[in-house]
Amino acid sequence: MPTLMGKMSLAFKDLAASTVNGEDMELKPFAQACSLIASLVQHLGPLFGFGVKDLTKKVANINAASKSFRTLISMLEADIERNSVRTVGSHSRNLLRFKRAIEMLKILFEQIVAANFDDEGDNSLVAQLLETYSEVFDQHHGRAIKASVSKYVSLIVPTKAQFLVKLEEDEASIVAKMKIIVEAATLVIQYIDNLFVSRGLGLDW
Repeated sequence: MPTLMGKMSLAFKDLAASTVNGEDMELKPFAQACSLIASLVQHLGPLFGFGVKDLTKKVANINAASKSFRTLISMLEADIERNSVRTVGSHSRNLLRFKRAIEMLKILFEQIVAANFDDEGDNSLVAQLLETYSEVFDQHHGRAIKASVSKYVSLIVPTKAQFLVKLEEDEASIVAKMKIIVEAATLVIQYIDNLFVSRGLGLDW
């Protein structure tokens, strides 16, 4: 049976393939890929419980949207027509939040692979998680959340070895899957960025 990382690598590879082929990215498989992100974040420890809860709500929102819209473009265009792109809880707002979650995975996996996943004497994920958080979320989170991350990340984040066990992977298999996800996520992020930028919607909100 495929592991969570196996499912995620296939899901993102398929999403990236649609962008390479010039197709409009379909909403339903995008929602499924995002649900896998929520599942992965659960394995990063209870500190990220707020993220899991938030992502789960947004997955439900995007899944609901997939019943009315086939593609990300059609969903975004509908919000533009309703002038609700930046409205709290809108599909477009949730799409932008998911883009940041994908960026988080990409940057975290890049750092883990570059550092050698299970280096002897460096079995901690703390440095990689703090760097990832700083790059992606720091500017968007309030003082209370940032303080909690800084205070507790070193106490309750699993080690790399524990992370492997939770994900039912070994070093070789997880690194291979992380590389696939990083490459695919880069294309998915570029695609979503273009959807917003080409319509003058901006990204920093």
